[in-house]
Amino acid sequence: MTTTAKHTARKPLAVANATEAQARARNTQLRERFPPRPAQQQWPHTAQTSEETLRRLTSPPFLPEIKATRAGRRRGVAKLLRWLSSQPGNTWQERWLAGGAEDRPGATWVELPLEWLRERGESASYDPEDLSSGLLMLICGDVIRPGLPWMLTRRHRHLATAMEQTRDPDGFARLRRLADAGPAGSALDARIAASRAATLLACKGGLVTDITVGDCVELADTQRLVHVRGGQKKVDFYLRLRALGIFPEDAPHTIRAFGLAAGQLSIEELVDRYPLRCRPIRDLIVDYLRERQPSLDFASIDAVSRTLAGLFWARIEDLSPGIDTLRLPPETTRAWKEDLSTKKRITTNAAGEQIEISSPRINAKDELLRVRAFYLDIAQWAVDDPGRWAPWAVPCPISDAEIGRAKELKHRKARMDQRTRERLPVLPVLDERPTNAASPRSDGCGRPRAPSPENRSPAPTARCAGQSPPRPSAGMSGPRKRPPASGAICPMRMRRRSGPSRPSKSCG
Repeated sequence: MTTTAKHTARKPLAVANATEAQARARNTQLRERFPPRPAQQQWPHTAQTSEETLRRLTSPPFLPEIKATRAGRRRGVAKLLRWLSSQPGNTWQERWLAGGAEDRPGATWVELPLEWLRERGESASYDPEDLSSGLLMLICGDVIRPGLPWMLTRRHRHLATAMEQTRDPDGFARLRRLADAGPAGSALDARIAASRAATLLACKGGLVTDITVGDCVELADTQRLVHVRGGQKKVDFYLRLRALGIFPEDAPHTIRAFGLAAGQLSIEELVDRYPLRCRPIRDLIVDYLRERQPSLDFASIDAVSRTLAGLFWARIEDLSPGIDTLRLPPETTRAWKEDLSTKKRITTNAAGEQIEISSPRINAKDELLRVRAFYLDIAQWAVDDPGRWAPWAVPCPISDAEIGRAKELKHRKARMDQRTRERLPVLPVLDERPTNAASPRSDGCGRPRAPSPENRSPAPTARCAGQSPPRPSAGMSGPRKRPPASGAICPMRMRRRSGPSRPSKSCG
């Protein structure tokens, strides 16, 4: 007796994932062949005394032309050196790491030296600007080398310019000449590439010619974890540095050869793009996203993580440092909603000055909806699994009235109508038919081109007198005939209005 096994699990072919495995092995080999420069803890400038460092950073080439900028940088360097001198360590780099400034992302690091100055009665209203200018000089002077993750959380409006003036004029001049030789539309990409190169000099030391392939890979890896957006500008700096000829001949033509564009971020990586200081809240957001992951695609998970970790809790921690509960104080909730309603960006005006512009956030209600769903989901899950979710079940700070979208939908419809009105004047231009020799309907000499046999209309069929023409079928080609002019009544409509027509007499 013979038995037949049904639905036997078939073993996957050994070569099914060969391409992925080979690509992973190739990427590993490339990273081993082009490693980044290791972080150093000791170099000459970081081991100088306070007097030597202050004297060097207040002498050429660290002296700007503007007198007020020169004075602010001198005050900032002096105050930062005094604050760092109070930290443990034998070098300025060790004192910088011991001070905890890199635990404060963005511009919030300045609160540490400000608090130290207030305790000694030495604070002034212009200290934040002076301390930022002083930090710029310490970085450009190679006194300290911050970590890449922390540097990528800050704006660097003057970093490339200061690096060019104080450390490597020739290297940045070569980058500028390369940008001038390219198209005018790539000017923004060139500025971003110069800022990326300056960031590598700030964190690794040396000159532009000292940047290695591994340094660029490490920067791109860190950007992938820290930054939400990137696109082509994330890897364009590698192409420009390679065009300068500073990389070996066997260096890959693009940084994508290292596999940076493959794969999706995990839940932890999505949340850790934002340096959240409260670890329990960070873990709660990770658990919440993992709970919702089976029912959402990656784009939706990315959007929810950006809202909860970036637009919600990261800003809550900025407004209320040290907070560790979802039960928000009323004043913090009001300040966060006001901050969420607008978005800020840095732009350059006609005078070449960089200014901050605020504009309304169009999708603010969508962000509020995601945060409200976060609170309500936790409250609902606390009923089914109180041991896991009940400690975080608190009243939602967003009411039903705040998420009403009737007015927003009307505004969206108004914007769509306005775009239509703006484009109506150019509609006749788009509707013009080509009549020149390049027209596909002409033969090159201005004469109409004869239709091909396959596109030629079929010969009309014979009909009896008084017989209606056949209706065009769905498979017949050619445009439909326009309806009669205004005022005329279509015979087919008259026939439908007056009832079914008599069957026509057959031919013959």
